Amino acid sequence: MNNFIILTPTFNDWKSLSKLLFEIDKNIAGLKGNFKTLIIDDASTLKPKLNLKNVKHLRKIKIITLKKNLGSQKSICLGLKYLHKKKTKAIITIIDSDGEDDPKNIKKLINLAQKNPNSIITANRLKRTENIFFKFLYKLHLFITFLLTGITFIRERASGTLERIMLTKLKAHELLIGYFLGFFIFSTFLTFKLYISLFMKPLKSKVYL
Repeated sequence: MNNFIILTPTFNDWKSLSKLLFEIDKNIAGLKGNFKTLIIDDASTLKPKLNLKNVKHLRKIKIITLKKNLGSQKSICLGLKYLHKKKTKAIITIIDSDGEDDPKNIKKLINLAQKNPNSIITANRLKRTENIFFKFLYKLHLFITFLLTGITFIRERASGTLERIMLTKLKAHELLIGYFLGFFIFSTFLTFKLYISLFMKPLKSKVYL
């Protein structure tokens, strides 16, 4: 398979995206095949403005603009759905446009995909490149959240946070069974109470002399 597609979502940050495309272009040099880029514009309020002056290998770049801001994960999902409808036959590489994903790994990912057809190849981020000021603000945010709610939160990759209760030793099925039993007992009690109030009230009788 010599067709390759770079799929990336973006929102307003066209400058960072331009840098990303340049880095991708630089790192795919030497790979044989046709490279295309599909950009999912997540309803940006700024007009698309890409600097492609030094991009040589990404021959075709297509931008799909969403009518509503849906977030990066949903945008990626819609991009994959679009490619599926087009019956696209290619190795698809998904990369965020925020600069956190290293384009240097693209060649390695493509080589693995070629050696393992019909497989999904993933790359896990070992560390983030956030500066000290950002880390300080994030810790401050956690502390304030703890003071206001009494619940500490941890960072979750895709969509935000998970409550700490989910990190206990309880297994998923044990937690579900606990919720089920709690709601079952509560609903049974309410049903029984309703039955008593409707059908078990003493009937009023009239005495005829």
